[in-house]
Amino acid sequence: MEKATLTPASIRKFRAERGLSQQGLATVLNVGLVTVCRWETGKTKPEGTADAVLAALVSDRTESEPYGPLASGYAIYRLLKSRFEEGAEN
Repeated sequence: MEKATLTPASIRKFRAERGLSQQGLATVLNVGLVTVCRWETGKTKPEGTADAVLAALVSDRTESEPYGPLASGYAIYRLLKSRFEEGAEN
């Protein structure tokens, strides 16, 4: 899966398409609400794990959309599970 180019607009669109509030996205990514606000206004960019997870979720959008709103939650679960399993192997 190719890493998505994250822009403030793409982050807002991803969040809106899933019916997530800024706080909801912040909770999923384990960052603060102010952090998500800054990403969406272009004041800062996602970094580290949040950048990797968010980019993977944004690029996975077309795969999960046909299955409805619960699919995005499942996509998050699959991605985080695979990241955890990769880390456990190292």
